Amino acid sequence: MYIIAAKVKTAMERILGRTVTFSFLSDDAFISHLKKIHASDYRIQGMTKMYWHYNNYDFPGSPFVLEAILGRKSNTLAQCLSAAKNAPV
Repeated sequence: MYIIAAKVKTAMERILGRTVTFSFLSDDAFISHLKKIHASDYRIQGMTKMYWHYNNYDFPGSPFVLEAILGRKSNTLAQCLSAAKNAPV
């Protein structure tokens, strides 16, 4: 199962009731943000490698693995977005 940006965008717009725009965050901007939140060099290096891999090879996932880790049924994207929409800011 692959997370497809276009499907995520459509679901977000439908559930949140507003226009959503995706943009690519450069490695330098990502690293700058991590430094602003005082991430360690180890964390920055690991996250940069991980996102480089995602950007180049997609982000496959399995709800079965997630459910095994969580010990419960995983939430759908729609459930997560609905909860976020209704959460206090």
